[in-house]
Parts: sequence; structure tokens; C-alpha cells
Amino acid sequence: FDFIPAADSGQIEVEGELSQGSDLEVTTALVRRIEERMAEFDEIATMATTLGATSGIDTGTNLARIEATLVDRSRRRPNIIIAPDIAEALGDIPGARIAVNAVTDDGGGPGGAEVEVYLVGADSVTLTEFALRAVERMEEIPGLVNLDVSTRLGQPEIVLRPDRTV
Repeated sequence: FDFIPAADSGQIEVEGELSQGSDLEVTTALVRRIEERMAEFDEIATMATTLGATSGIDTGTNLARIEATLVDRSRRRPNIIIAPDIAEALGDIPGARIAVNAVTDDGGGPGGAEVEVYLVGADSVTLTEFALRAVERMEEIPGLVNLDVSTRLGQPEIVLRPDRTV
């Protein structure tokens, strides 16, 4: 059931993440493996790769993003059907988190998860433990893909609260 049906934009995004501290050469090797497997899909016309970032906020030598543009709609399946096939083809690449998403063209911005769950609280360690347990249980549910916890070690967050009384 979709509240807003996905509109096929003709694009698929692939994000790759290696462990913190991985250098750009290792990330480049990962990207080459991903690109080689994606090139086997006749429905992909072009690929553009960004090394060192998955967005304007998420940067690091361990990150990469590949944007694939698909051939004309008349010559391919919908991108929401192709994306899981690409995810399956990339699923056995070891040592990396790889997320594949069909980019929708529904006015709501880039594609992404159909469902996102946010956990909020003061104790980040407990939240992370709970989130990891939740992902383990969700991995047992057929059809769920790209399960991830956004907490990353080595990226602490500092919250500043100005004292406006002085």
C-alpha cells in the first residue's frame, strides 16, 4: 500500500560505505566492483560516481555514491523493480554497507526508504543498542531491504545550548 504512488524518475542511487578510516583507494576499489556489476544491467544508460561523500552532510574517504540513469521507459522495467535486482547483485560484496534506492519523481525530493523509523532519547548508547536489535529482527522479514542504523562511530554530535541569561 502506498500513500503516494512512486513516480519513476529513470534514476537509481547506490550508496556505499566502508568502515571509518578506510582510505580513498579502498573506496575506489569498492566503487569499481559496484560499477562492474551494475554495468551488467542493460537498463542502465550511464553512471556518475562521487567519491568521499554520499550527500552534502555525509562526507568521508569511506563513502561513495553512484547515480545511475536508466534507458528510456519504453525499453526497461520501472526503476522500483530494477533497484531490488541491483541490490541483490551487490549483496555479496563483503565489508561494505550498500544501499540501493529508486529515485522517485513525485515532488518529494530524492528517493529513499519507503519507511523510516526514528528513535529519540537522551541515552545514545541505549538507543543504538535498541536500534541494532530492531534491525536484527527486521532482517528476518522477507522483502525488507537496505536496513540500516544511521548511528556512526567516530562522528560524535555536540549540542550547544546558549545561556541567554548572561
